[in-house]
Amino acid sequence: EALQDAMRKYTGPNPNILALPKTFTTAAVHLCMKDPTLNSTPISGTPCGC
Repeated sequence: EALQDAMRKYTGPNPNILALPKTFTTAAVHLCMKDPTLNSTPISGTPCGC
């Protein structure tokens, strides 16, 4: 139901879905946007460890 809602509101009929099977069982995963200006800046001051 949530996927159908997101497809209708945001992504269109062909969304890109990233499935991370160990997301809730291992350390946090940090993802980066292709455009670095869209990433948040962590405390270290460099987005995504760049």
